Amino acid sequence: QGRPWYVLYEGEGGIDAGGMFRDCLTHLCQELQSNRLNLFLPCPNSRGFGDNQDKWLPNSSATSSLQLSMYTFLGKLMGVAIRGHHCLNLDLPSLLWNPLVHQTVTLKDLEAIDALCAQTLDKVANLEGEGVTEATFRDLIPYTFTTTSSDGRVVELLPDGEHRPVEWHTRHLFVSLTKQYRLNEFQ
Repeated sequence: QGRPWYVLYEGEGGIDAGGMFRDCLTHLCQELQSNRLNLFLPCPNSRGFGDNQDKWLPNSSATSSLQLSMYTFLGKLMGVAIRGHHCLNLDLPSLLWNPLVHQTVTLKDLEAIDALCAQTLDKVANLEGEGVTEATFRDLIPYTFTTTSSDGRVVELLPDGEHRPVEWHTRHLFVSLTKQYRLNEFQ
């Protein structure tokens, strides 16, 4: 009946006519979106800033063979759900879904998971409107060519980016490279 397995909860009554199977899928998704498996992490907005504070992102640092096999299982679980028309209660943001359905990922998708990053990029790109000049830039914007990934790692945007300060004349390059990295972080 469109289910690849039947569920029987030990010590509980019930016949799996579909409800127990759906309940099992719900529990699997809850387990995936928890700190127990470390496969998904709460999005940066979960720290109380911006929308979609309940969304989860893949943990880019989850690269052990066990974790990779768990991601493979998740892919198979998604295939089962699609084939059987079952809903998986995964709170994943548009930044992940849009590429899967051939939609463009935009700055709005980044803002939906990391509003602070999106706002910072907007401010750096439009500093003239804030009254910042070339003379005051370094004192107000002490950035280097690095960004923080969704899992908290510092990522160099250019070779030796950690030691390359963002200057007035390179600020738009910094914004462009940061957008490029963050919008393609999970592809």
